[in-house]
Amino acid sequence: MDATDTMIAPQTEQNRGLHGPFLERAAGGDGTNRGIGLGAFLVMRLVDQFRVDTANSGRNALNYQCFSTRSYIADIRPQCETSAMLYEVTRVAQVAIESDDRRLLFPPLLALACHFEDRLSFDEGLDVIETALQLSDGRDAEDEVAAFLLKARILRTASRYPAARSAYEHAGAMAQRLGDERSTMLGRIGCGIVARQVGNLPESEQLLEKVIEDAKALGDRDAQARGCQDLACTLYHAGRIQEAAPLAFQAYELFEATADKVRSLSDTGVMLKALGHYSAARNAFDLVLSGDLTPDVRARTELECLEVSALIGDRLSFERWRQAVNEKYEKLPPDVQMDFELQVGTGLSLFEEHDRAEAPIQRAIKIAEQYGMAERVFFAEGQLAEVRERRAMPNKAFEQSKTRRGQSNGVQNTIDRLEVLAASARG
Repeated sequence: MDATDTMIAPQTEQNRGLHGPFLERAAGGDGTNRGIGLGAFLVMRLVDQFRVDTANSGRNALNYQCFSTRSYIADIRPQCETSAMLYEVTRVAQVAIESDDRRLLFPPLLALACHFEDRLSFDEGLDVIETALQLSDGRDAEDEVAAFLLKARILRTASRYPAARSAYEHAGAMAQRLGDERSTMLGRIGCGIVARQVGNLPESEQLLEKVIEDAKALGDRDAQARGCQDLACTLYHAGRIQEAAPLAFQAYELFEATADKVRSLSDTGVMLKALGHYSAARNAFDLVLSGDLTPDVRARTELECLEVSALIGDRLSFERWRQAVNEKYEKLPPDVQMDFELQVGTGLSLFEEHDRAEAPIQRAIKIAEQYGMAERVFFAEGQLAEVRERRAMPNKAFEQSKTRRGQSNGVQNTIDRLEVLAASARG
C-alpha cells in the first residue's frame, strides 16, 4: 500500500477511534502542526465518548475531559482557523453534555470535515466524518444525509469511486425517505459525476439530464445549475464541446454562491480552450484566479493556464505555471496529479522537447490506471500517440494544435459575454 492509499483508507473496526491521520500529523512537522495534530486527536477522542455504543465513565469524567481538551486547544500557538474550529467542537461538546444531546455535535464536525477537505487533507476529513456518524442513533435525519453526501464528495475527490458511489446512493436513499428533494438530487448528481469519472459517459449523461429536467419542474435553481455544470463536463469528455461550453456558462449564470460560480466559470474556460478560443479561455481563467479560491480550485486553474501557455507557445508562462503547480504536487488529488503530468508531457512536446515529453505522460497513465480512471487512461494513451506523431512531424503537429475550431451561436454568445465580464473586472 502506497502513501496515497494510506491517506484515504477508511476506518475499520480495528482502527476506529485510533484517529491515525491526526496522530501522524502530531508525530511530524513543525510545532504548530504537532499542536494541531494532537489537539485534533484529543477532540476526536472526546467526541468518541458521545458514541451511541460507548458507555462513558460518567458525567464528571466527561466534563473534565471536555475542559482539559478545550484548555489544550486554547493554548495552541499561533492560533489559526483549524484551532478555532477545534475549539468550537469542544464548546458544543460542553453544551451537548449539559443538554444530553449528542446530535448537537454534527454541525461543527461537518464544518471541520469541510475545512480539511478544502485543504486537501482527505484522510483527516474522512476521519472526522466517520467519527460524526458514530453519533447517529439510527434515524434517517438531515445530519446523516449531509454527512454521507460530504463523505461521498471527499471519497470521489480522492478517486475512491466505488466507495463514493455507494455513499451517494446511501445519502440519496436516506434523503428520499425524508422527503428531502434537494439532497435526493444531490445524491443523483454525485452518481452522475462518478459515472463520468469511471468512463461511463452514457449513464452519466442520462442521470444528469433527468436531474436538470426534475430541477426545472421543481423550480430548484441550484440543482439545475449543478446538473448543467456536470452535464457540460460529461459532454466535454464525450467530445461534444460545442454543446458543453454554453451549458457550463449557463450554470455560471444560474449559480448564486461565489464558489460555485468560480467552478462553472473555470469549466467554461476549459471548454473554450479545447475549441481553440485561447483569449476567451484566458479571460475565464483570469476571472477565476482573481477570486479567493480553495487550494484545489486554484491548482486546477493554474493547471489550465499551464496548458494554454503551451498551446500559444509562451514558454516563460509555461515554466511559471509548471513551477506553481509542482510546488504543491504531493498535496494534490490523484486526478489533478494525473492531469499535471499529462499537460507537462504534452507541453514539452509542443515545445519540441520530445526526449523529455513521454515520461510525464507515462506517469499520468500509471496514476489513471491505479485509481480506476478508465476514460482518462484512454485519453492519456491518445495524447501519448499524438506526442509520438508530433516527434515525427513537429511543425505540422504544432500548427494543428493551434487551429481554432468553428463555433456555434451558443459558443459565440458565451465568448462575447465573457469579454464583457473581463473588461468590467479590468476596469
